[in-house]
Amino acid sequence: MSGVSSESLLKSSWSILKADTRILKTQLVGFLVMTLLGVAMVAGVFLLGDLTISRDEFAFAMTPASIVFYFAMYIAITFASSVVQATVLAYSLAKFRKQKLTASEVWSQVKQSMAGLALFSLLTATIGLALRLLEERLPLAGKIATWIFGAIWAIASMFSVAVIVDKKETDPIEATKESAKVIKNTFGSNVRVNLGLTSLALLGVLTVVVTGGLASVGLFLVAEAAGVAGIVLSFIALLGLLVVVSTLSGIIKAGLYEYSVSGKSPAEFNENLLKSAVTQKKARKAFRWS
Repeated sequence: MSGVSSESLLKSSWSILKADTRILKTQLVGFLVMTLLGVAMVAGVFLLGDLTISRDEFAFAMTPASIVFYFAMYIAITFASSVVQATVLAYSLAKFRKQKLTASEVWSQVKQSMAGLALFSLLTATIGLALRLLEERLPLAGKIATWIFGAIWAIASMFSVAVIVDKKETDPIEATKESAKVIKNTFGSNVRVNLGLTSLALLGVLTVVVTGGLASVGLFLVAEAAGVAGIVLSFIALLGLLVVVSTLSGIIKAGLYEYSVSGKSPAEFNENLLKSAVTQKKARKAFRWS
């Protein structure tokens, strides 16, 4: 799928978001929670680890306690991310299916999927941590193998959260198998869709970082307080951009999922545009197991 199509999908999802911005509140809260969890994870790992700081040395080694804490926080962050994704997907699918749900009703649907989301988060975190540990201990060929497996897992599980929310699936393996079936049966260009969206997001992030960085440096030359304010405003702008892009990406994923399982284009999307993203091309042999 071309970059133009990715931009067109973003425009379609943007029109949906503009019609009802309530979902942004959930995304913002989710990002803040994940940020706090990330800070707590880093702080806890350092506090529980073996940290040596002196004038001539800075060394850190993981201890059993810090490893356990890291894994627990990694699961918590993954779970928070899954819940945020589930909320966007539940809201978007309801809108596509002409179901007028309130925010509390959308949240009720997500709560019904909590068991599946928790187990999926546990599985995803376990695989992610295992791959990271293997990558640190294996030679180059082993590292490449872990990267390939990680990419295959990321693609295969692309619609796992959607399956869990839509079908109330509690088994993460079955949810991932269903996700892989969606990809194998109907998707040929979905990876390029995500690459296109990622490229646009990175361009936006780079623009904010460079512009904000240069502005902050200039403000520091005027006054230290002004420079600090510039950094804070740049961080807020970056957070806002990430929240909006993440929400738009979730809406697009919901649209592609709905089109792939029902064969009908949501009214909010141009059908020909979705057809350019969804094809009958089979996925690679990596998905035979589904």
